[in-house]
Amino acid sequence: MLRELHIKNIAVIEDITISFGDGFHVLTGETGAGKSILIDSINMALGGRTPKDLIRTGCDTATVDMVFELSEKAEQKLLETGIESEDGLLYINRQITTDGKSRCRINGHMAPLTQRKEAADVLLTIHGQHDNQAILSPKTHIHFVDDYGCYQDLLAEYQGQYRKVESLK
Repeated sequence: MLRELHIKNIAVIEDITISFGDGFHVLTGETGAGKSILIDSINMALGGRTPKDLIRTGCDTATVDMVFELSEKAEQKLLETGIESEDGLLYINRQITTDGKSRCRINGHMAPLTQRKEAADVLLTIHGQHDNQAILSPKTHIHFVDDYGCYQDLLAEYQGQYRKVESLK
């Protein structure tokens, strides 16, 4: 669960820290209120492509820091990707510069893009106004059924057996 978000020098945001409590969070507001800047900042920290023009005018760098409190399940999934938590917490930092350089750290250690994206899949789900379009794509239907039925363990067992059969062929 995202506990804290710190943004510095992104778009119109000079320096802000937002703390999140337990539960479900929704960002609402009028056009131009800054909702997209917050989401762009979170995506930036988690490995999303970030244009350097997102850096606040007159600044050389932009930084996003995030602190996550991990459930045991999330901690285990992250451990499988090579990411260790510190006392159930995960710290992510990303900095971009006007010359196009980017640095990302997870718990103080440099983190490659693939690792950040794996972490993102475990840590957050962000839904936008057009996310309901996924239900219209037949490619996603099987995932909805698997998720709804909680078939992940059965699916993993099936995949293991399928690999055995394929190797015997």
